[in-house]
Amino acid sequence: VDVDTASAGIQSTTTVAPGSVFTVDIVIAGVEVGSSLNGFEFDLDFAASVLSATSVLDGGFLLPVRFPVEADVTGSDVNFAEVTLGTGGAVGGGVLARITFQALAPGTSLLNLNDLILTSVVRPGVVVTLPIDGITNASVVVAEASPVIPEPGAALLFAVGGVTLAAAIRQRRSGRTRGRSAF
Repeated sequence: VDVDTASAGIQSTTTVAPGSVFTVDIVIAGVEVGSSLNGFEFDLDFAASVLSATSVLDGGFLLPVRFPVEADVTGSDVNFAEVTLGTGGAVGGGVLARITFQALAPGTSLLNLNDLILTSVVRPGVVVTLPIDGITNASVVVAEASPVIPEPGAALLFAVGGVTLAAAIRQRRSGRTRGRSAF
């Protein structure tokens, strides 16, 4: 589960602000030629009080023609399944599915990938389940933005500038007063 799709590699944690819309990728790697991928299904659980899943889309990893078997977004769960026909399947790595979320309220939500099944068509009519070496789950923290507090050096510089400006204004005013009384 990659929660920061804009950064290289797989990030398993991210922090977003309430109201933010962001995407999460379900990625796969290490699919070998001898056991190419022809189908998959998974469930992704999350905290519905913190996040809302708004859509789930094909990630493009399986070979065309892809058929979504299930694409279900419910309260605290995303279920997705997809297959491709034929004996030649996808190899290597890529994105299986992309899920769009909206951050609802401050809190932490675990993103737990479960019930994952990967299938390969060995020959017409013979489908096998591929082994899964490891699953990396993720978490999303929804947090309000912290107020910006100036650094002590910046505050001191601002104070010195204010004093200098006040002194210049005072000097200018006293110069006008002296000039008027001389006439």
